[in-house]
Amino acid sequence: SGAGRIGWGQAWRANLRNRLLDAEDSYLVLTNLIFDSTLSTNLIFSNGVNRQLDCIYGTLSAISEMFLQSHSGEIHLLPALPVAFTNGSVSGLCTRGAFQVDLQWQSNKLASANLLSKVGNTCRLRSRWPIDVMLGSNYVDAPMILPGLYQFTTIASSNYTILPARIAETELCAASTSAGDTHTALTNFAFGNLRGTRLNASAATDFVTYTVTNLTAGNYRLRVVADCGANRARFQLSGGPSGGALTNIGAVQDTYSATNLVYLQATNSLSVNLLWTNMLTEFDCGNWTAPSTGNYDFKFTVTDKNAASTGYTLSFDYLKFTPANAAAPPAAPPILSAQRFGSDLVLSWPSTASAFGLEYATELPTTNWNPATPAPALSGPWLVVTNAMNAEKVFYHLRKP
Repeated sequence: SGAGRIGWGQAWRANLRNRLLDAEDSYLVLTNLIFDSTLSTNLIFSNGVNRQLDCIYGTLSAISEMFLQSHSGEIHLLPALPVAFTNGSVSGLCTRGAFQVDLQWQSNKLASANLLSKVGNTCRLRSRWPIDVMLGSNYVDAPMILPGLYQFTTIASSNYTILPARIAETELCAASTSAGDTHTALTNFAFGNLRGTRLNASAATDFVTYTVTNLTAGNYRLRVVADCGANRARFQLSGGPSGGALTNIGAVQDTYSATNLVYLQATNSLSVNLLWTNMLTEFDCGNWTAPSTGNYDFKFTVTDKNAASTGYTLSFDYLKFTPANAAAPPAAPPILSAQRFGSDLVLSWPSTASAFGLEYATELPTTNWNPATPAPALSGPWLVVTNAMNAEKVFYHLRKP
């Protein structure tokens, strides 16, 4: 509360506002701090009663956490981006979990990101905008495991491209429904476009059909994001050229959920952030092909309802069209194990992965990896390299040429 005049106090308040996803109040505090006459012109310290290095360190932290946060076990993209920062980019931000992130945004929305995985940890990525993940020219399987939270495995020293997903927002699509049912638009700040739709169905065989216009020809992995709840139904998705025959896509999906999530959502309004309740869930409907560019109908038919459900309602956010890979993405290298025996370090990996070579570096991050010596020896089902331990810091990884 309050803006305060002490440098470190203002920096502290800006950081707290960022953690509350309160972008506008954080921006207000930071601008007051930067224009404060006690702040040194070279931004080295604050010339208050005491010369405060912690003011500048705290200010740098507050600025960086507008763009990226990782304290909750997930990497949050643009969590507290002020409206004043309409377009921009930032690079070289490091996160917990050993990732490095570059970000670009336009019109206050994510445009793209590059994520370097330094050691190959699993990445949990939070975005208020639906995203796709690429490794080179291949799309990576990155399912949404919780509302707005995507997870995927990574390979050490690899760069991943994060892009806005190709989606069709249901509230922007022309819709037709079964006779007697109502179809309404919903507002929820957790939804992809802050809005979604709801079919107030009353029985099995009720349906809603959405028309997606100008869909580019291609092979897609089709996913549907629905808001699950205690009165929700099961559905069967079918699709095809607009006005033509429709065929089933994937299996029957159940949108019943006994519980919802309640969490904070930024509104880009000064000091106004809201708690929103939903259980957005991504349903993988499998591969589907659009044979030509044009308009396509996607029909959601109520098949029945979970025994615990109190109704037949369906609520949708968007359809997501991820281009299907022509080839499988590269496989992750096998696990490299390390054990200490006396003064020796023994490195081993499965002999079935003989195509992988052991490399080392003396600093991270780096692109300068060197072949390790001696050559591996075969010991049962393992390839083994034994090196004497000394004071030198050395990093190892496996790479397939």
